[in-house]
Amino acid sequence: MRRLGWMGLAGLLALLARPALAMTLEDAARMALEHAPAHAAARAARDASREDEALARAWLLPYVRGTGEIMHFEQKYYYDRNPGFLQHDVIYNRLQVGVELIQPLFRLDRWAGYAKGKLAARVGELKLTMEKQALLLAVASAYADVLVARERLAAIRAHEKAVRRLRAQARARFDAGTATVNDALEAESRLDGARAIRIQAGNALALARERLASLTGADGADAEPFAGEANAAEAADAGDVERFGRGHGAKDGAGGPGVWRTRGMNEALAVRLARLRLEVARAEVRRSLGQALPAVDLVAGLSRDRETNNLFGTGFTVKTEELGVRMEVPIYAGGGTWAQLRKARKLQVEAEYGLKEAERKAGLAAVRAWRNLMAARARVAASRRALASAVKAREAARVGYEVGLRTMVEMLDAEERATRARGDLAGARADLMLAMLQLHASVGKLDMDAMRSVSRALFAGQ
Repeated sequence: MRRLGWMGLAGLLALLARPALAMTLEDAARMALEHAPAHAAARAARDASREDEALARAWLLPYVRGTGEIMHFEQKYYYDRNPGFLQHDVIYNRLQVGVELIQPLFRLDRWAGYAKGKLAARVGELKLTMEKQALLLAVASAYADVLVARERLAAIRAHEKAVRRLRAQARARFDAGTATVNDALEAESRLDGARAIRIQAGNALALARERLASLTGADGADAEPFAGEANAAEAADAGDVERFGRGHGAKDGAGGPGVWRTRGMNEALAVRLARLRLEVARAEVRRSLGQALPAVDLVAGLSRDRETNNLFGTGFTVKTEELGVRMEVPIYAGGGTWAQLRKARKLQVEAEYGLKEAERKAGLAAVRAWRNLMAARARVAASRRALASAVKAREAARVGYEVGLRTMVEMLDAEERATRARGDLAGARADLMLAMLQLHASVGKLDMDAMRSVSRALFAGQ
């Protein structure tokens, strides 16, 4: 029985130790779009907004209404200053049915409402795109956090292993009488610090994976490793900047801040939404004006009125057919019509300034994204050189320590610098990835194609 218990415990530990399933950035984005409740809610809101067009169009199409009435009447007649025999009762029934067709001919408010309905459908579609873009950025951020946390944990583990080896060397030298106890104590202190940092890094990686899993719905999912350092350093040139710069008169394909400012002011999703809101405000002005203008409808109707045993003691049937044009002219509504028109015009002015503000912010955001991408490229190259220099310095410190030219403290410092340089390079690569995606987003072009291109440029196995 005890044997079976140990076997079960060993199986559980093996299951927990199993590596997470690596997914590409593109896969993570696709799974998030299928799983995220916020995106599903945005899709439902988009589908609902599409009905606004159908609802508004219905008010412009002919509509038919039918009427029906069945009544029983009892009337008692009493004559003043007349004998009582003239008093009598009239009892009769009435059946009335009719149908009426109305076709609006001139209703400016309804035409403006139809324009607003079509705009509402476009607004719903654009809001869904904005929600999708925000979700893709959130997934990319979570994906980057996993990458950085995992790389830093691997670097810290390697550092801990190296410090443990140095501690063993320091103890051996102390036992042999060739080194002081300070070297052994320093190595022991650094090893304790490395253990604490490793625990913290492991917790950071677990939290990063949990965040990615919450977005993708895939428990135990992990990010795939970066591609080689050379590819990472040149990925921005191969991906976004060159492709985006073409066709805009940009030198060397990359463009400059002016190009990106113009693109952001014209193509950013927030700007497009502000333009739609301005169109909605203009349509509302027309709708408010239409409520103050005459309304003209084509009216056609057919009715049948049947009465039995009426005042004259016999029944009759009345058939009515009508066809004509009916006009309604609003005269006075307490001043509400013109107040609504003034309000609509002021809201239009607000929308005009809102568009200008959206263009300003979008232009600034596009320039910031472009500069961040340029800085991220330079940081990746600098971090790669820093890592190479730190590795060489560590080797030099190791050789110097072995021949007695370097101290244990210098050796441990060199190990820590190499570890930090490795983590910094991972952070720089993650920032490069996010900068590339943010550049897409700044001009409203962040979609699955963009995720795919960035994934292929930066990651292995593509």
